[in-house]
Amino acid sequence: MASLSADHAAPPGAWRPELAAAWHGLTTARRRGLLALVCATLVAFGSQFAEMPWRSALRGTDSSFYYFWLRSLMVDGDWDFRNDIAECDTWPSEGFRQEMLKRQPTPVGRQANKYGIGWAVLSVPAYLAADGVVAAGRGLGVWTLARDGYNPV
Repeated sequence: MASLSADHAAPPGAWRPELAAAWHGLTTARRRGLLALVCATLVAFGSQFAEMPWRSALRGTDSSFYYFWLRSLMVDGDWDFRNDIAECDTWPSEGFRQEMLKRQPTPVGRQANKYGIGWAVLSVPAYLAADGVVAAGRGLGVWTLARDGYNPV
């Protein structure tokens, strides 16, 4: 594509000829491989989205504890993970939940979380968007989903 000056934007669809040329420049085997990769990606992520109303995207301890940093602050306004552990439905068994709750508390008396906060920080925009959708749906009477951080949205 030819370079444009700062005060001229590219017309809509200006990238299409370049994309078409790049596609036609691929061998048949590479095209098939690329299509297979795209299809596999759609199947992998599609299955995750399809099961969301019935099963949490959180599974097991790692993803749950990473998420607790965000949920605990946004829903409870604290970083005491005791209630998050008690309410979360992603544990392998009830006995596992009880083991988590028996762990030694921190010096200030809170439930410890050994997992880093980075994932939670990066997830704040997505969480706020989902919480906004839930709040709007509740306000419009579309649904009665709780704003508890565990709903399927």
